[in-house]
Amino acid sequence: RFQRPSGKNTIAVIGDSHGGHLYAGLTAETGENDGVAVFPAGCAVPLIGLHAAADPWSVRVYPERKNSEYLISEAFFYILSHKNIKKVVLAHNPVCSWKNVIDTYNRRNHNFYSILKDGFDRTYSTLTKAGKEIYVVLDNPYQGTDNWLRCRSAVIQRPVEIPEFLVSGNARACSTKPEALPERETVHFWNIVSRESALGYRNIHFIDMEQIFCRNGTCSMLDDDGHLLYRDGDHLNIRGSFHAAPFVMNELRKHQP
Repeated sequence: RFQRPSGKNTIAVIGDSHGGHLYAGLTAETGENDGVAVFPAGCAVPLIGLHAAADPWSVRVYPERKNSEYLISEAFFYILSHKNIKKVVLAHNPVCSWKNVIDTYNRRNHNFYSILKDGFDRTYSTLTKAGKEIYVVLDNPYQGTDNWLRCRSAVIQRPVEIPEFLVSGNARACSTKPEALPERETVHFWNIVSRESALGYRNIHFIDMEQIFCRNGTCSMLDDDGHLLYRDGDHLNIRGSFHAAPFVMNELRKHQP
């Protein structure tokens, strides 16, 4: 999706649905001279040459993932061909690709860490040579289906008085301590490899979504008014996209290519 006509957008978000769910909020934060283009593909790793969840079972159950690597390759081709795109945001749900990635540049490599590292190295180098500022999203807290269902139930049953709800035991159903979040190891691994690969670069920056979803030792699915920010266990809803956007856009504006 393109906020402005092709050739007028300055920011590109590339990845999977966790890139897609940022789009609505970001378009509300741009100025007249900015625009956002988003390139989301099913379970796609936003790294050149990597194909996530490409095994026969995953493709059979989630057929939209079959061509994700091709779509991401086309996205990178577009970004590299358009000088107006100055800033590239890489966004991904690490749970989707955990130990299930193929390197199409080296199909004999079956070591997950090595595959991921090579993908980051290749992508960082290519975008840097093209003069792009790179922003890696460290994903919003993965809450999981069970946590989300409990939170949704609490929100549905909340009293009319929001302040009363926010200090109640029901509201606590929407909060989880960072160390107790599901798939913590998976998300942490992605974050480590992305940072390791960025050593020595000055144009690579990290947008840590926990800074806005985790406060006072807990990660919440609610905003300060008691509204739900997630549409399932890991995706942000429209309100969540608008909640995150000012923080993300502020990080993008800190650096100029």
